[in-house]
Amino acid sequence: MRRHHSYRLRERGGRDARLLPAAATVWTILLAEHMLFGTKGMTWLAAGVTVMAIVLGIVAIIGATPSRPMPTAIGQVLWHGAVIIAAACCALASGGFHDLAAVGDPMVSAADAETEVVVLLDVTGPVMASSLRDMDCQTDAQVHGILSDGVRSASSARIRVYASGDACGWHQGGGYAVEGAARHARFGDRPLWLVVDDDRGAVVRIREPAWWDAAVERLRGAFLEQTDRLPGQGRILVPGLTLGVLGQDVYRPHVGEDGRAADAVDETAARLMEDDFKNSGIMHLMAVSGGHFVLVASLVRRSGSMLLMPRQVKAAGVAGVYVVLTALVYPSDSVLRAAVMGGFGVACMLLGRPGQALAALNWTVIASLLLEPELAHSYGFALSCAAVYGIVILDRPISQALAAVMPGALAQAASITIAAQIPTLPIQVMMNPGIPLLSVPANLLVAPVVSLTTLLGLSAVGVSWFAPPLGHGLVAVASAGTLLLQRCATLLGRTRFSVLPWHDGVVGAAVMAAFEILVALAVTLIRRSVRRWRGRGGLAAGGGRPYVPTPMERLGVWWRDTRAMIFGPRRR
Repeated sequence: MRRHHSYRLRERGGRDARLLPAAATVWTILLAEHMLFGTKGMTWLAAGVTVMAIVLGIVAIIGATPSRPMPTAIGQVLWHGAVIIAAACCALASGGFHDLAAVGDPMVSAADAETEVVVLLDVTGPVMASSLRDMDCQTDAQVHGILSDGVRSASSARIRVYASGDACGWHQGGGYAVEGAARHARFGDRPLWLVVDDDRGAVVRIREPAWWDAAVERLRGAFLEQTDRLPGQGRILVPGLTLGVLGQDVYRPHVGEDGRAADAVDETAARLMEDDFKNSGIMHLMAVSGGHFVLVASLVRRSGSMLLMPRQVKAAGVAGVYVVLTALVYPSDSVLRAAVMGGFGVACMLLGRPGQALAALNWTVIASLLLEPELAHSYGFALSCAAVYGIVILDRPISQALAAVMPGALAQAASITIAAQIPTLPIQVMMNPGIPLLSVPANLLVAPVVSLTTLLGLSAVGVSWFAPPLGHGLVAVASAGTLLLQRCATLLGRTRFSVLPWHDGVVGAAVMAAFEILVALAVTLIRRSVRRWRGRGGLAAGGGRPYVPTPMERLGVWWRDTRAMIFGPRRR
C-alpha cells in the first residue's frame, strides 16, 4: 500500500501556493528586464532561447534515466525548480519578443524624430478630459499603420491621443485616420503620444464602431447625463464609485436631451476632494476592482439559488455579468486583473469545484504578464494583485487575532483592510510619499454604505438610457451614500496626523518592506512568549493546553450575566 506524504494529508486547494514562486519569478524577470535593459530585446530573446534549450536538455536527461525510487522531498524540490525555470524561460521569451516589436515599430521612430505623421488607429478607450493643459480631451488607441511621405508602414503601438475642439468626437471601437505629431510620453502609462493638429480635417473616421461598442457608449453617456444633474460631491464621486472615473475626469461637453452642454466641474474643489480621499486612505474606492465583480457575482448566485437554477446556468449568468461589467466600466489594469481572476472562478463554478482564490490569482498573474509584459511595471496592476494576495493569505490569521479583542463583524472588516494594506504600502509609497494612518477607521466607517451605493450606481447605468427619471432617482440616492464617503474623507483626511511623511521611490519601498518584516517578527516573538508563559501552568487533563478565555469571551460572559440580572433570564 502506498504511503501518503504528510503534505497530501494537509493539502488545501483554497490555499494552494505552489505557483506563487513561479508567479514571482515571471514578475521579477519582466520588471528587471524593463528597469535594467530597456529595449535590448535581442539579448533577452537569445538568453531565453538558450535557457529553454538547457531546460529541454535536462528534461531529456531525466526522461532517459531509469526509473527508480526517489525521496519525496527531493522530488518535490526538483519539480518545483523545473516549474520555476520554465516560468523564467517563458518570461524571457515574452519580454524579448515584446522588446523586439517595440524597437522596430515605426511609431517609435516617428516619436524619436517628433515628426508629423498620419496614423491609422482604432480607439480602444472612452474619451476623457485631457491631462495636458493645452488640450481638451484624450483617449487610448491601438495603431495599425502609419503614413509618412506617402509610404504606409505597419505598426502595433499602443498610444494616447490628445486633441481639442471638433477633433474630440471620438467613439470607442471606431477606426480613424489621424494627423498629428508623434512624441514620447512625459508621464502616464502609455509610452507614446499623438498630439492631433488643430486642422479640421485632422481626424477622419474610416470605420464605425461595432454595435456593442455603441451600446456601451450610449449606456455610459446616459448615466453621466444624470450624474451631471447632481449637485456638489455627487457629480464627482458617483461616477467614480460606479464606473471608476471621477467627475472632473469625464470629458465635457456631452449634450443632454435639452440640447445644452454640461457645465464644467470645479477643478479646485474636485482636486481638494481627491486629496482628502488619498490622505484618509479610501481612494481605492474610486477605482473599479474585484469588489464590483464580487458584488455582482454574489447577487447573481443568490438570485439563481432562490430560483433553483442549475449550477451551469448560474455560472453562465455570472460570466455574462462579468463581460457586461468589464465593458461598462472605464478600462484599467485593476479591471483586467479582476476580470481574468473572475474567469477562473466561473470555471470552478461550472465544473462544480470550490473556488481556489490563491491558485486563481497566481494563474492570473502568470497569464496576464506573459501576454502583456507591460503590466509588470504597472502600478495599478501591482496594487490590485498585492491587495488580493494580502487578503487571501493574511485575512484569516489577522481576523482570528482581532476577534479576541473586538466583535467578530468588526474584526472581519478591519482584517480585510489591514491585510490588503500590508503588501500594498511599499508600492503606495513609491507613488505618494506618505502613509495614511487613519485608513483602517476610515474604511470601517464607509464600509456599510459602499456596497449599496455601488449597486445603486450600477442600476442607474442600466436604466438611465430608457428611463432617465428613474436613473436620476437612483443616482440621487447613491449621492447620499457618497456624501458619507466625502464627509469621512474630509474629517479624517484633513487632520494633522492623517498622513505620516515617508521617503519616496525604491528606497522608501524597501524601508517600508523591512519595517513590515520587523513588525511581523516582533508580533510572532510576542505571541510565542505569551504561549510559553501560559504553558508554565502545566498541561490540562488529557495532555492539552489549559483553557484561557479571550477578552471578547470575558466581555460576552459579563454582558450576558448583566442582562440576565437586569432583565431576567431569556425565555426559550
